[in-house]
Amino acid sequence: MMRIRSRTDDTGSILMALLVVTVVMSLSAVLVPMVVRQIRTSQSLGERNTALNASQAGMDVMMARVRAAADQNTQSGYLENLPPCTLTGDAGVNSAGETLSYVVTLTYRDQDGKDLSCPTNDVPTTAVVSSVGWGGPVKRTLTATYVFSTSNTNIPGGQIRIATSTLGNQCFDSGTNGAPAADTPLLMAPCDGSSRQQFGYTADLYLKRINSESSAASSGMCLWASDARKAGTALVFRACPAVRTTTFQWALDGSSMFHSTTTASKSDGSSCVNVQAPGSTANKAVVLGGCSVNNSTTVFRSATGVGAGMAGDNTNQLVNYAQFSRCLDVTSKNMNSTYMIAWFCKQDPGGVVDFNQQWVHPTPVVPAVTATGPIIVNNTNATSNSKNGLAANNYCLRSPGVVNATSWVTVVTCTTPAAQAATNLQWTVYHDTGDYGTSYRIKDYKGYCLQPTDQASGVANDFHGDGTSKVKVSVCNTSELQKWNAPANISQPTPLVDLIEK
Repeated sequence: MMRIRSRTDDTGSILMALLVVTVVMSLSAVLVPMVVRQIRTSQSLGERNTALNASQAGMDVMMARVRAAADQNTQSGYLENLPPCTLTGDAGVNSAGETLSYVVTLTYRDQDGKDLSCPTNDVPTTAVVSSVGWGGPVKRTLTATYVFSTSNTNIPGGQIRIATSTLGNQCFDSGTNGAPAADTPLLMAPCDGSSRQQFGYTADLYLKRINSESSAASSGMCLWASDARKAGTALVFRACPAVRTTTFQWALDGSSMFHSTTTASKSDGSSCVNVQAPGSTANKAVVLGGCSVNNSTTVFRSATGVGAGMAGDNTNQLVNYAQFSRCLDVTSKNMNSTYMIAWFCKQDPGGVVDFNQQWVHPTPVVPAVTATGPIIVNNTNATSNSKNGLAANNYCLRSPGVVNATSWVTVVTCTTPAAQAATNLQWTVYHDTGDYGTSYRIKDYKGYCLQPTDQASGVANDFHGDGTSKVKVSVCNTSELQKWNAPANISQPTPLVDLIEK
């Protein structure tokens, strides 16, 4: 008997196969973009890491350039060797085909946070650094603040220029960035802020080339006047003596002329520093000569960093710390002047200067950190003060008691103790409070601080006709414009701070 075999039903298997194929294809459709994205993410992460490495490399190059700007023996920095305000480069390995491109920008700033010119002619306090690195199309930016290690002993150095010249600004120049050799003559040259032109006016009244120390001259190189002080004698550099020596001392009078010093430690009224041939590009010599006031030959303007010589409490002078070659001064010796100025600190080997810079002022006695009272100037004679002059010639520093654009201080007659006790004539002098930011201020009766106007303010009315700052009261802050007769403060902070990615 013939059997009929039943047919096996494969429909379910086919459907299952189709389902599997469909699922696999669906998963593939989903996974492929995910895999692609993962590859792209990995590539992007690689590019971001490359960009960050490039940015960090730019920072490292900048740091290396700053360190290279210093003399490795003396650790003294040279302004002209500081990095430019834009650095570009590639820190990649060429043989490996790797690129680490970066662009670094620097903004140099002074102690008050104001931008300096580039290249800078002044000693910067900080540099704001931005480093942009690239990794393919990706870029990353690091920003930081570089804090320069400075010693404010407080003669950072500055230029000394002749008041006027047909050749433009002309400054003292030593002819070399390093230490000048003995008997190298001083010259006049276009002011450029280089190390060759950085001078300091020391407490011994020496005119010293900053950073000129060497094994042969441990105290540096100073200007020497010669023993005879003969007219026409060239000023030359010699090793600064450790013992105060008159042939290296220079007095500074009220007209801002440098006088040589006699063997009796007196300012020589007939022997002054002279530009020998003003306006000449061939004869750049600086020599001894007469003392007639002449803006193109004998009158010199010292930058604020040059220093205050021996001015300070011992000479009854009030030296501003930010403008360290300037002292509180009765303008043009006119007791009726509507403002006082911060004029070049006058100097005399005997420590007796013109009356209009002698301010007998309250001085704290340790352990006290403050003292309050009047600040008195006296015009009995050319060099008098309230300790040796007539009481009838006493004038007291007066605060306007307000803060505005023209809150200038003035002087008023105060011939008796009762007059000197007036409220608006009271000043509180601070010494070391334990906080450098609040130390060495002079506050008026309302708590405002005495200060000169900022030389960088750009406001014409802030300055006397010769460009020196007027003196005012202002809301107190931590600025060194508000410090008077402050001693040295060594500051060596961590170089790179506030490092962040933008």
